[in-house]
This record gives sequence, C-alpha cells and structure tokens, in this order.
Amino acid sequence: MYLRIDLVTGELSLEEPDDFSRFHLEDPGNRSPEEVASLLQHRDVGRPVEGDPDRVWISVDAVRHLSAGAVGKDWPAGFEGMLVYARSKGFLDEAGTHVRAHVVRPAPS
Repeated sequence: MYLRIDLVTGELSLEEPDDFSRFHLEDPGNRSPEEVASLLQHRDVGRPVEGDPDRVWISVDAVRHLSAGAVGKDWPAGFEGMLVYARSKGFLDEAGTHVRAHVVRPAPS
C-alpha cells in the first residue's frame, strides 16, 4: 500500500490498500521536502523524519482513516501484521503511532 499526493489538489489517497508488502508516499508533483512536510502536517497525517528529506513519518490513525470504506473485513488484521513487521525493522516510532515511509518522486527527465 502507499499514500499518493494528488498532483493538483495536494489531497492524499490510500492506494493498493491490500498490499501489505510495501509502504511509501508517492509524490508525482516532485515537491520539495519542506512542501511535503507542510502538506502532511497541515492535514495531520504525518511529519518529516528529522535529518532525512527522503523519509516521513505517517500516522497509523491517518492510514486507518484513509482506508475507511475502501477495504474488506480482513484489512485490519493485515494492517496490524504490517505494523508488527514495521516495528521489528525499526520502521515504527517508539510510541507506535507513526510508521516510516520513503518518499517516491519522479525520476529527473
């Protein structure tokens, strides 16, 4: 699964929510790290990873909220499994409230 920033509106959507084998933030608009951080914080979805412009912390609650109405009844268990894995790899913050994601931007042309 991944979050995608809409190119025009800057709104976030949850894409491929049943794919628990990956997690990232896709920014087709190629915004600066500061713009991405501002967008996430303004929408109360996440925050930057300090010292790493290519990674962000995404709120677990925000992912759950974005999944509403778009997933099946087994999704919560799959998401919890993903979070357990994320914790084992150090991708979950100490409080367990945010999961780390890398930011995918378009390749330079």
